[in-house]
Amino acid sequence: MNKEFGEVYPYEFFFHIFYGVGNLATINVSHYLSFFTHTVINPLIASIFIAVVLKTVDHANLQSTFVIKLTNATQFLFSKKILLPALLFAFIYLLYSINIHLLFSKDSETDFFETHYSQPNLKDIVGPEIKKNLILIYVESLSAEYENIKRYPENPLKDLKIKTQNNFSLNFKQGLTNRWTQAGLFDSMCGLPLKISFGRRFRDNPRLTRWNEKANLFFKAQKSHPDFAPKILCLGNVLKDHGYQNIFMGGADLNFSGKGQFLKQHGYNHTFGKAYWESIGEDRFNDWGLPDDRLFFHAKNKILELHQSEQPFNFTMLTLNLHEPEGYTDQTCTRRGYTNYLGLVKCTNEYLSNFIDFYYENKLHHDTDLVIVGDHNPRNNISLLDGQETDQSLIFNRFISRTKLNINRESTYHFGLYPSILHMLGFNFPNNKLGLEASFFGEDHTPPSAKVSNLSSRELLTLINNYSLFYSKLMYSNEE
Repeated sequence: MNKEFGEVYPYEFFFHIFYGVGNLATINVSHYLSFFTHTVINPLIASIFIAVVLKTVDHANLQSTFVIKLTNATQFLFSKKILLPALLFAFIYLLYSINIHLLFSKDSETDFFETHYSQPNLKDIVGPEIKKNLILIYVESLSAEYENIKRYPENPLKDLKIKTQNNFSLNFKQGLTNRWTQAGLFDSMCGLPLKISFGRRFRDNPRLTRWNEKANLFFKAQKSHPDFAPKILCLGNVLKDHGYQNIFMGGADLNFSGKGQFLKQHGYNHTFGKAYWESIGEDRFNDWGLPDDRLFFHAKNKILELHQSEQPFNFTMLTLNLHEPEGYTDQTCTRRGYTNYLGLVKCTNEYLSNFIDFYYENKLHHDTDLVIVGDHNPRNNISLLDGQETDQSLIFNRFISRTKLNINRESTYHFGLYPSILHMLGFNFPNNKLGLEASFFGEDHTPPSAKVSNLSSRELLTLINNYSLFYSKLMYSNEE
């Protein structure tokens, strides 16, 4: 698991357990094969090999003291006395590999979420008189490190950098709790982290004393809850309340990780995923879904259609070609000679550069703001481009708008995108803050000591992992 995804944390592991059990069909084939190989094929081959060797030795009736001792030791290792402890050890190692200790960190004296979270209220959010459209592009695993020419002399994002050199960007910091797509989407759209609330299942229910009742709560599938974060207002909710049409377009299955459920319950009118592409006759799919060349083709057509309407729109899309660990090519990238991961980054550079040309050629920039950000960075500390060590600390970001804006700080986490995008569109709200962070455009009234963006990723991880009754009720309760 760590080899496939890098360091894994308990919240993401259990989130996918709760959401994934009912949607096994949405997992791509390569992960099925990897899991099957490591858990079935390899152990089976090793067992057969050992059994054959033991049978051969027994049949040959070898009397060597060394062979006899080796045979006895092997038979002992495969006895029931050893197998059961071995299985227990494997389970303990699984818990260790997902950093299970983080769930039992010591509580802080103050509740981080209750102290720092500014809960949005639709009554307090004032929209502009003239509403601008929004195009929000999440690019799978697009790291800001790829802009570093010293590190990557091939300059894989050359065209994109040139075409956006006069636009806004800042240090978009990668946290340790949102290094996967659904968390990246949720955190940036809603202003706080996505995590399974173990408090809700145990500590918020002190009257439950019998373990079977606790177990029933714990293993209740997350998707069985009628609402996904019912008390949290996200970007889509705000825009819908102000008359926007929200559209999401991605190549992957919308059922995976509860993505479709989240979007539909947070303001998105129409969502397009793998099932839709299959229904209209698309037949060029990779393990995750529709490749990026076809996705951009459909996106451009949909945007032109939306732009003809008098209703303001938010068009959000999510690419998938750069999905780790090896990425996925498509016919266009292959035709241009891009096959390895470095080539796929260059191909993505061309897709985004061409999209920016499309944006200006169709005069969308007159009334439409464009945001291009990575959903998260690759998870491993080994670069997928050159195989060398990297900290993967900053995510690619560009904000393209005709509005005159000023950036009030050097860095942000995912949480800062939510208020910043609304501010860019002309919205006003108390203290210029929604969620855990204030907008990085305009004024920031947050004292330096209280700025989440000033925390290191490890400091932020510790605070997020602390138990929070406030977060638990906010995220999972339907109570008023």
